[in-house]
Amino acid sequence: MTETKRAVIVICDSLRADLIGPDDTPFLLELGERGAWFTSHRSVFPSTTRASAASIATGVLPARHGLLGNTMALDEGDGLVCRSAGHPDFPDRMRRATGRTLHVPTLAERLRWHGEVSISCANVSPGAAYFQDPDGHGFVYHAAGSYGPGRKPVDDPASAALTKGLDGDRAMTERFCTEIVEIRAPSLAIMWLSEPDYSGHHSPLGSPRHREAIRHADRCVRQVFETVRRLDPAGEEILFVTGSFRDIGIWLYETFPWLQLS
Repeated sequence: MTETKRAVIVICDSLRADLIGPDDTPFLLELGERGAWFTSHRSVFPSTTRASAASIATGVLPARHGLLGNTMALDEGDGLVCRSAGHPDFPDRMRRATGRTLHVPTLAERLRWHGEVSISCANVSPGAAYFQDPDGHGFVYHAAGSYGPGRKPVDDPASAALTKGLDGDRAMTERFCTEIVEIRAPSLAIMWLSEPDYSGHHSPLGSPRHREAIRHADRCVRQVFETVRRLDPAGEEILFVTGSFRDIGIWLYETFPWLQLS
């Protein structure tokens, strides 16, 4: 590796392509015109949040990384039992039952091979947050518990106080921009918003509440992008990627070829 590049990723949970429009997401439309828009990109199968989180982290499909859905059957000694992959203790249960978590290295692990660090902030389910880095190679911040390298617990009142929804996402975005992207400046920084998914589960699609959540997500993306552009005006040192829960990891492996296994 001759030089260190950085990547900043913002994930808007459940923001489908058909929800992008000039009234609710003006910045995302503008960003698509200024950058690359992956019009043929599709979700992994099964298109569930935790399986998608693992695909973002690894760049491969669920059949290869091993997290096969939002619920999985584990043999913990008394036969198969269905467990929610969203529960905070699921990665530990998976490790005890199978001897490992994901079957392939994550971005966080590959970065650590090169002496680099990843930081992930998430306001979604613990499973979606923790499967970004289930074995503790970088930092993961979440309301259910935060940890650093070696899965050492981190006392993090800012994450512990987060609630899902607009206010929690807003607070997380502010911290992500100032503390993580600007000050700590890791090689990989990921922020996973709860919106518009959270409001979409509690109000009809297209309702005023749901549309406000979409507009809110658009504003959060803009805030992070403006921070990135201020730090890298020419857009040559920091890769900025935003989308819904998709296998974004594949794009990163193409941009950072030194992350590939030899």
